Amino acid sequence: MPKYDISREVRILPLINAIFDLHLLHMKKIHLVVSIFSLSIISLAFNTVKRHNSGEVGATGSPGEGTCSGCHGGGAAGTTISVTASPSFTNNTYDPGITYSITLTVAHPSQGAFGFDCEILNSTNTNAGTMSNAGAGASLANAFNGRRNIKHTTKKSGSGSASWTFEWTPPVSGDVTFYIAGNAVNSNNSTSGDSPAATSFTLGNSIGTGITTSASKENILISISPNPASELIRLNYMLTHKCRINAELIDISGKTVKVLMDEDVDTGAQSKILSINGINSGVYFIKVNSDGVKISQKLICIQ
Repeated sequence: MPKYDISREVRILPLINAIFDLHLLHMKKIHLVVSIFSLSIISLAFNTVKRHNSGEVGATGSPGEGTCSGCHGGGAAGTTISVTASPSFTNNTYDPGITYSITLTVAHPSQGAFGFDCEILNSTNTNAGTMSNAGAGASLANAFNGRRNIKHTTKKSGSGSASWTFEWTPPVSGDVTFYIAGNAVNSNNSTSGDSPAATSFTLGNSIGTGITTSASKENILISISPNPASELIRLNYMLTHKCRINAELIDISGKTVKVLMDEDVDTGAQSKILSINGINSGVYFIKVNSDGVKISQKLICIQ
């Protein structure tokens, strides 16, 4: 019978132990990777909810943007969004000579906290006018596309609704569109069970609406709108050649109350918005002088 060599067992045992240790180390690494991945998923979900709690920009439903419904949903329908202005928008128009105080309200009969995101854009989908003075619970920020947004800074609790305020100074001309996304939430620290909604509406420029009065003489044709007017008027004129235009506001005694414009202008159809802010109510005349050719048009000012 051959002699048993115990030294061989002694030599093999450390190799077996080493292989076993490597296996345990490998399993620990797998467990660590899985744990890190799980924590990342949890962190991502937590940060998403946290980010939405503090408001989201670029989610107004304007061209190229989504709305709150991209993440939130599952709750009962019925969220409404309303906008009021002081002074009020008249006949779906704005006055470019006024800074408006805007109140935006999101409501839902069965949800208890609310948020919003809003943009005001012109016909080229860029910022229309200037938003400023965000009230409590709201802030101004730029979205990924450069559009100016006003949004909630933290979800606002309310008994069926919540409101935010800001100021808006409109542009001097052109249509503008308000794009607003609102969200009514159940505060369960997730995006489920919420009730998002979105709306939009368009305002025209009050300048140019109402009565337009016209007059012509030799090389110039002028029209003024609106008439009666307050704050601003639009002077449209057609010239047969390039010249200098001087326009003055004259009272009924013939006294110059205000020089409205004095500049060189090109031939063809032109348009100029002029301010009559601070002028007392009454009857006036717009006197336009073009290369010595004078033309006048009556204007009624109402303040």
